[in-house]
Amino acid sequence: MKRRRRPTPPSDIRRVTFRLPPDVENYRTWVAAIKDVDQRGDKRALLRLLRDGPEPSRDVLHHIADLIDRHALTRPQGRPRTPSYTSTRVQFMTRLAVNEVRAAVELEKAPVDAAIAQAAKYFGVDSDALEGAYRGKHGGMRRVNRRKTST
Repeated sequence: MKRRRRPTPPSDIRRVTFRLPPDVENYRTWVAAIKDVDQRGDKRALLRLLRDGPEPSRDVLHHIADLIDRHALTRPQGRPRTPSYTSTRVQFMTRLAVNEVRAAVELEKAPVDAAIAQAAKYFGVDSDALEGAYRGKHGGMRRVNRRKTST
């Protein structure tokens, strides 16, 4: 029996090359972080990417959704941590007042005490609490700022 030769593909097919998408490194970084959660239970890399990393592609979002779907989101024992999106009206107004004091001191070269007094009156917050928050000594505001990724 005679062997049949394979037909040669048309010449235009031979010129087609497989090209990886331009964001392949981004994809690999995200998938490696997802694998860390899946295989080792280490969520640090995924959290770092979610907070500060590049924008995830649609494929990566699919993998993250799959990860969340497969893993039970259980609450740890003890008092639950306060979510980063939660703050009281006083904390919110204090943060605004601190930003106003910083702007007045840095841009307008206003004295710190005068800027604190003016911002406390305008935003309706305690001037001592505002001074402590401005100087980084207000414990409640330090905890709030630790939860916040941006102001």
